[in-house]
Amino acid sequence: MRVPPSTAVVFSALLLGSTGQAGQNLVVNPRFEEDIDGWVAGGGQVEHWTQDVHGGKGAIRAFARAEAYHGPRQDITKVLTENGPGTYYMSSWIKLSSGTSQHAETIVRVDAGSGWTYYDSHGDWKGANSSTWTEVYGTKNIEWSGNIVGAQLYIQVQNAAVDMYVDDCELGFGGPPDSDPVSVNGHPASWQEMWTPVVSNNRSAFQLDLAEAGPYAIQVFTAAGRLVWRHEDTWSGTGSRVVHWEEWNTAPKGFYVGRLTCPRNDKGTSVILVRR
Repeated sequence: MRVPPSTAVVFSALLLGSTGQAGQNLVVNPRFEEDIDGWVAGGGQVEHWTQDVHGGKGAIRAFARAEAYHGPRQDITKVLTENGPGTYYMSSWIKLSSGTSQHAETIVRVDAGSGWTYYDSHGDWKGANSSTWTEVYGTKNIEWSGNIVGAQLYIQVQNAAVDMYVDDCELGFGGPPDSDPVSVNGHPASWQEMWTPVVSNNRSAFQLDLAEAGPYAIQVFTAAGRLVWRHEDTWSGTGSRVVHWEEWNTAPKGFYVGRLTCPRNDKGTSVILVRR
């Protein structure tokens, strides 16, 4: 069963019974292509950065940091108020000026009148470094009662002595935001041409058509937006590659959303999987 990415995410939200803005990236200026409008420094300083980016032509740099949480920050009070409590997917790509395996997180915090409640992307720290971009992502059930006094999305790195570069941020209600058009072998292509899920031998096989060498990741979410499987690797060539989700045969029956990110499509493409 295949549907366009927007339908996949909206379908996930319908299963949740929510009325939030499923399929949208709720972050203002998430790619930093021209500037850093919509973002402020949560301590230290931030600036537009073009010398090293994850995707596109811009990123945001946080420097003069004195605490782990000193970094890019965005007010999302209006966003959460409009979408309401529920499952949110959060992600950002991080690179550092120096160091290896520095602990990093993407975090949402909410104040509904009784102080801040924190929702981190990973449930634990995830290592970022100075040689490659690292995605720090996760799905959280964000709940509150009454009116929100304040809500913020921010990125932090435990080592305050290093500069932090951040790019391609996401906040999605009900699951990952919609994908953008992708490219296969240098030509625009629909998401259906990008990858094909095939169920055989009691496992789900994903056939990928990668346009260029580089790192890629596959994520599989439940209809409620919970991450149940992730595969990361680096492809040394181009063309077709088959990756297997071995646990498919033992997964609970129902609908799943599969998501692919790769060098030509950092924002991801999605498909729906059905476990009968």
